[in-house]
Amino acid sequence: MDSVRLYWGQLQAWMSRLFGRRPVRRRNEALAPPIVEAMLEDIADGQPNLLPVSALELPLRVEILKWPISLPSEDDPEILKFYWNGVEHTTRTFTSRVLPEDLIIEVGTEYLLHGTPRLHYEVEIYNGVEGLSQDLQLTIDREVPALGGDDGMLVFPDEVLRNGVTAHYLEVNGDVLEAQVPGYKTPEVGDTITCFWNRKFNEEEYANERTLTLEDIGRPLTLVFDGQMIRDRGDGERFAYYRIKDRAGNQSFRARSVQLDVAAEIAPRHLPWPELPKASGAGATVTLDLEKLNGELFAVLPEGVEIYPKDTLTLQWGIPGELGALNIPESEIKGQFLIPRDKLAMQSGKTLPFYYQVTTFDGQVLESVTPHRQVKVLPFIPYWPIPQILEAEVGYLKLSDITDRAHFRIETWRYVSTDHLLKLELNGINLIEEAVAYSVGPYKVTEDDIERRLIVEDNTLFVPKTWLETLKIGPLLQLTATVSFDGGHSWPPSPNLGTLGLELKP
Repeated sequence: MDSVRLYWGQLQAWMSRLFGRRPVRRRNEALAPPIVEAMLEDIADGQPNLLPVSALELPLRVEILKWPISLPSEDDPEILKFYWNGVEHTTRTFTSRVLPEDLIIEVGTEYLLHGTPRLHYEVEIYNGVEGLSQDLQLTIDREVPALGGDDGMLVFPDEVLRNGVTAHYLEVNGDVLEAQVPGYKTPEVGDTITCFWNRKFNEEEYANERTLTLEDIGRPLTLVFDGQMIRDRGDGERFAYYRIKDRAGNQSFRARSVQLDVAAEIAPRHLPWPELPKASGAGATVTLDLEKLNGELFAVLPEGVEIYPKDTLTLQWGIPGELGALNIPESEIKGQFLIPRDKLAMQSGKTLPFYYQVTTFDGQVLESVTPHRQVKVLPFIPYWPIPQILEAEVGYLKLSDITDRAHFRIETWRYVSTDHLLKLELNGINLIEEAVAYSVGPYKVTEDDIERRLIVEDNTLFVPKTWLETLKIGPLLQLTATVSFDGGHSWPPSPNLGTLGLELKP
């Protein structure tokens, strides 16, 4: 297409020179707008085509793109007119080839005033055809952000002005300190507010910055000082202020400083040992006697412990990862931890640590004072209940009352749990006067057993009649029961439940 235009243009020029006249003038399609390379890249909702203030210190370079058809000569010159805000600024006449440097226009600094100037140009080519460019509207911002009331002094919460910036204040306020910026003149999207937190009045210690978005315009502005930054710069008198710099580079004066007393260093919490009211003794080790324990067992927080509303508490009962260890949440009653009764017998005869853990709002985990307090759980021997044989009468068992097997029964014991395993053993004398035993188990206690308070399992807990028939009639039979409280990891050296004695009869 361009080659066709060029050919047609050359033909028109030849005809004009041959016949001494020009074709009728007409407007061509809109030409490309002027180019100003100094413009900042546009941002969403920001000032368009913004010039940085650094570009206003020298004449502004404007570039014109060469128009599509150009054949200037002495007889048929071409004319370029450049306009600034609708007023002709530069006129150039070309009688020979237009060079790139011919299309650079410099606009003096006296034109670069605050506002939104409109730039465009017109071209009349050799054949009288006129072309008009598209507009380029610049934004020139020379206004320095004007701080709000009290020389822009930040507005901090009354509590902070009264008591200072304390560790407790930061802890209960998300580990941040917030301040309001007094409204300032002509805020724009892209303005950057830079915060400072100085240890000395005249220093410049950067804290953070925020850049305004469209949502910020017309709303109260909040600056946030990070708690860790405050702690890193230590306690004492500190000075907080800010500066505002718009996207063009205009910078406000330094806002008036606010002097604050800071005591944000986190002192160790006072987290003394937990209490176990139903245990005996004091000091580093207390003693728990399961035989004497009545009701629920609670561990409680001691008096004077430093706990804050956003803290989360748990009690560690035993060494984490070891058998029977528990991590217990705080109960509905604040400061109390219910230790499950069905887990107590598992610790029989052991000494274990118990301590509480405090998880702070920011995820830090603190523990009560170390070395941790210990609880010595005395060996627990129930000695009850006594196992039974379903087919027996009081004091004797008749072989004639047994069909093919005799069934064992036993009621549940104190602190019974599904962690417990049961062994039953029936001892007697055989026909050749030897002591013999028939063992059953280990049997794992079930929820159903606990609910009905009776352990019954006809397919497992029994002795065959054929075995009983190998025994001598008359001597006493003994049925013993032994429970492992820790799932079979350990067994007592001798039966720890009751013993049933029965005479064997024909």
